[in-house]
Amino acid sequence: MIIFLTFLCGLEHFYIRMQIALLMQQLVFVNKEYGTWVFLPLYSEKDWILDIHAKATGSKRKRREVEISLEKSSPLELEILSAEGSGFSVLDADSFRKGYVFNPFPSSDFYASIRFSLSGDYGPEDLGEDGHIGKSVRDKSTSLVDKDDSPYENARRIYDYVFGIPSTGEKLVGPAKPMTPAQVIKSNKARKCVCRAELFKDLCIASGISARELSGEVYGDNLILKYQNQKRRPTHGRGHAFATFYDNGWHLADPTLGGFGSSFRALNYYEKVVAAIGMESIDAAVRKD
Repeated sequence: MIIFLTFLCGLEHFYIRMQIALLMQQLVFVNKEYGTWVFLPLYSEKDWILDIHAKATGSKRKRREVEISLEKSSPLELEILSAEGSGFSVLDADSFRKGYVFNPFPSSDFYASIRFSLSGDYGPEDLGEDGHIGKSVRDKSTSLVDKDDSPYENARRIYDYVFGIPSTGEKLVGPAKPMTPAQVIKSNKARKCVCRAELFKDLCIASGISARELSGEVYGDNLILKYQNQKRRPTHGRGHAFATFYDNGWHLADPTLGGFGSSFRALNYYEKVVAAIGMESIDAAVRKD
């Protein structure tokens, strides 16, 4: 019996290691005009370190730049642990991304280690009301939440409602205008993932729960393997909208694909984390903090 349990524990640890190895696989897309982009799966680990080695081209004329950044709405924060072979600047406050821009020295390889960690901070902007929050959103929020319950419990009620909204079933050709939260509530239909993400966010904010809409690209295991080998930009977009809310820390919610808090179904939410111009090659490795 003891041997059998030890075997099961060994299998469990092996499975967990295999999961982490799969989740942290990188996608590298190379474009002659724009350089190299490295996409990494976000939120699959709360704390991790990205190690970068960018090889010099040997040309002094070509523009040389490495950007390591995330969308500003991401609850992940970045911290430089070390950087060699360059100077750097913090991305402009008005930029829609947060992070660093490195300017590698001529004929020098570039090395950097960056820590990514889940932020414990939130601000007034996370309760900021936009034009979507009107009477219908407030009325729906009031009907869903219980003032005596925690923000996490109320966010779960909001998630269950939004996740249960049926799709319109439309076959969308090209870009289509998303429905507003009020339109989704009135019709009880959602057209796109952004409709559900916006509604979840607005219902949370209307309930006094700090929330943000997030965006990324979602890849299944087969596409991950495909694009790892092709090393070029995919021919079709994989953009996806989901959300995060705050209760003693940030928690994820995807009211389209399904997933709330720790029971998140799809963890392969990718974002362009590294962008490089004028470098011969980029090696990126992720390790646990």
